[in-house]
Amino acid sequence: MSERPAPTDADPLGVPSPSDEPAGQDGTALPDYAARDVHAAPAPAPGLECDEAEAGDRPFPPWAIVSVVALLVIGLLAGLVIVAGALDTAERLRAAPTTATTPTDPGPRSTPATGDPSLRPGSVDRAGGGAAPDGSFSDPATVGEDTLSWPTWDGGTVHVRAAEVDPDAELPHAPGTDVVEDGHQLVLVTLEISYEGPGQFQPLSEMWFSAQTDLGYATDVLPGMAPDAIDTVGAIRDGQHASARCAFVLVSTQMDGARIVLQPYDGEPLHYALG
Repeated sequence: MSERPAPTDADPLGVPSPSDEPAGQDGTALPDYAARDVHAAPAPAPGLECDEAEAGDRPFPPWAIVSVVALLVIGLLAGLVIVAGALDTAERLRAAPTTATTPTDPGPRSTPATGDPSLRPGSVDRAGGGAAPDGSFSDPATVGEDTLSWPTWDGGTVHVRAAEVDPDAELPHAPGTDVVEDGHQLVLVTLEISYEGPGQFQPLSEMWFSAQTDLGYATDVLPGMAPDAIDTVGAIRDGQHASARCAFVLVSTQMDGARIVLQPYDGEPLHYALG
């Protein structure tokens, strides 16, 4: 067995010299990049070498600290301005007076409007002449005797007369049908409505019908329940008449002093004594 020769001093590790680079098939030496390690980290670009320890210990620039503090102060001041503005607006809205406006179109109301000078005044006409009441709550008109009248927005006049009141009625066209609870009464009012003027009058949308007691207002419950309710009356033109009925559910103990209230959408309310 032959022994492997020991490396010489010139080549202690046996690493081939550049002249010993492998050659290609034609005997020429391979280029330098062919023998390089492709997985080795690239060398840093010239001029960008830095000491990592030195970069990690570098302090934050003073101008950057000043900028951050300035941005925080500006944000805080902006927030305070927004909050102060919101509080001021809320205070102005709370202290602002509330103004009521009169509707310009016909429409239902929850309660009659009173004391508004923009409403058209009504009048009470007594059959056969003589002094007539003013139609107020304290001086109401009389059922079967007095007719209530108002000027309308189109230059005409509407007349409404409560011809009859049944304070203990049953549902029209359904006798024996109980629609009220104990301690309550169904009040049925027969109305005669006429119009004079160049236009027309629509009772359902241009007049509000209610009953008033110490407990407040009760609205008409008859629409949709009887063929002669207010919602069945169409437009009334010059010289035409119509008859309809209203019904109100009232507490029995409130019948004394109760009133029937009639009011066009742009007219003042007028009252009939219930009994």
